[in-house]
Amino acid sequence: MKSNLKRNVVISVLTICLLLLLLTGSTYALFTDSASANIVVGSAKVDVEVEIADVNTYSLGVAQPSGQFELVHVAPGDKVEFTLDIENKSNITILEKVRFVNTTTKVNPLLTNLVITIAGTEYKFDANGNFVTADGKEVSWDKITVGAQKDVVITIELPKAAGNDCQEKSVTLQVILEAYQGNATEDDLKNPAQPRA
Repeated sequence: MKSNLKRNVVISVLTICLLLLLLTGSTYALFTDSASANIVVGSAKVDVEVEIADVNTYSLGVAQPSGQFELVHVAPGDKVEFTLDIENKSNITILEKVRFVNTTTKVNPLLTNLVITIAGTEYKFDANGNFVTADGKEVSWDKITVGAQKDVVITIELPKAAGNDCQEKSVTLQVILEAYQGNATEDDLKNPAQPRA
């Protein structure tokens, strides 16, 4: 009987200890709560639309009737003038620039003699085929606000002073309108991501 009594006392003591642990554990519990809020993130969209309009041709300063002037038989003193109609359909302000790229395989005298004017600034292709301003600077960027339209007048001319080394040469040029988000820095614009097609 003594062993039963000992066992009952031990079980009772263990039960009391377990109850004390449970009570003690609950008295140290911390009050908690949580809350949340939704944050909506929407990305911007850069989208420009461009059209070529108002194409006029001149030979030695004289306007040519439609269809009379051919860009495949350009002679010194011939010039074509057209307008790029640019519209910012983005939902943010953009930075844009118009430039030309020589897609001809090599630089030739016809290319380096062409004078290209964009919005009143004169450009040329240097001896390495780079498109630069007449004084050697890079093409600059302009801002266009959301929904704004901009007309850019462009001329391509083979000056009257072009020499015989321009004869029977050809070049293929591509006019490009680049557009980037308006908050891009100078460093961003020097090493830009590839524009989407």
